[in-house]
Amino acid sequence: MKAQVNAQELRNALRWVSKASNPKSAIPILGCVMLSAEDSKLSVQATDLEVMLTQDVEANVEAEGQLCVESVPLKKYLSKVGKNRDTVLTIDEDAFVTDLGKVRFPVADPEDWPAQTDVVYDEALTVNLDEVPLKELAQFMATDDRRPILKSMLFEQRESGLSFCAADGFRLVSYGDTEGDALKEWLVPRTAILRMAELKGMGVVSFGSKGTNGYARLVNDSCTVDALLTEGRFPDYKQIIRDNDDGTWATFSTKEFAHALDVLKAVIEDKYTGVTLKTELGEYTATLTDWGNKAKVEIVTDWDGEYKIAFNADLMLSCLALCGERTEILFNQKPHYPMQIDGKALMVLMPMHIKS
Repeated sequence: MKAQVNAQELRNALRWVSKASNPKSAIPILGCVMLSAEDSKLSVQATDLEVMLTQDVEANVEAEGQLCVESVPLKKYLSKVGKNRDTVLTIDEDAFVTDLGKVRFPVADPEDWPAQTDVVYDEALTVNLDEVPLKELAQFMATDDRRPILKSMLFEQRESGLSFCAADGFRLVSYGDTEGDALKEWLVPRTAILRMAELKGMGVVSFGSKGTNGYARLVNDSCTVDALLTEGRFPDYKQIIRDNDDGTWATFSTKEFAHALDVLKAVIEDKYTGVTLKTELGEYTATLTDWGNKAKVEIVTDWDGEYKIAFNADLMLSCLALCGERTEILFNQKPHYPMQIDGKALMVLMPMHIKS
């Protein structure tokens, strides 16, 4: 293997793909990255067996080949030599050569690399990653193992395209057209969603299988995210989404609502009850107050009515991050029903008990 690349571009590629490497793994090769020189590119790849990240860098390839090298020392090395965008790095077998000299790192046998080969992809859907807020949607996914299925996001194929759903037991979000039954559905793990959320522009999402395992692949420009799909079935989220006529809708300025929550959070002392807020709707205003009534903020609404409900401020702010300029909230007639927030997405936020 012999190839010349821009050191800074290689550093940037390694910085991203190494998010999937695991230097502390009991399997040593998972702490490595695979460098593959072919045609006019150098592919940089890392995996933790659940997610595999690949990014291509333009290269002048003199001899094709592969090199499996430990990611940590290589990353440290490139952080130094890759500072100058004009630095040319030559990879010659297991040696990295610049005008500063030649360096060698610990390597592994490329034959041991756990490449995802022989996956048969039979679905390919185009998605505009600039229009799908995966980063915000990922906040609704569970982060613990109490309900592992909720650590994945539901992708549903419909006639109108892909729709997305995520939940953590306290919040639920449904993004896209969810009318009718889904034609197909897949569960993509959280780690893969976080990496997909870092990509921009147009991408192609493909789904396939190898034996009994399902796989998802997102290809975007020079980057690829491969993920082992989660087994199981996502809960029937439509069970807790109320009909539009089952309550009264109130409209708020999203910016004003979020600012009011930030103000109240600033005066809260108790981290448990402090982030719990309650709202009282009166004549075209909503009063937000912390649980201890230490501060109150009034915001404008278009609904003349009375209603009380308590909710977690941080969870509400994550909902508001997905809304447009205006946020619509459905206040149900029974307080134990979920609160629904309707902006670019439909969200359900579980209310908290209001003390008498």
